[in-house]
Amino acid sequence: MNIESNDIYAIIPARGGSKGIPNKNIKILNNNPLLYYCSHAAIESKCFKRIILSTDSEKIASYGKEIGLEVPFLRDKKISNDESKSIDVVFDVIKKCNLRGSICLIQPTSPLVTKNDF
Repeated sequence: MNIESNDIYAIIPARGGSKGIPNKNIKILNNNPLLYYCSHAAIESKCFKRIILSTDSEKIASYGKEIGLEVPFLRDKKISNDESKSIDVVFDVIKKCNLRGSICLIQPTSPLVTKNDF
């Protein structure tokens, strides 16, 4: 089986817990939740086969779906803490969604990203 692909997938990690600002990914920044900006840019870029939100929060998942992100599952608690690494989240999504191709990790804490950046 050929597992190589030219498809590009976006993964947006946005957990609910944060020591500094709980639910920071859906806090309002300039009239929109923080998650909106990177998501909007990714969707507008039209370069991703799928844009997948990885979160452990029902609230964040609901908002993600509302703005057009795919939320195929809630992230396991074991990779949703302050010590969790982004690469573990990426591998989790790749495995659970059976992705074959390239991955673009998009941080919701980068609200200045635009469609042209992709």
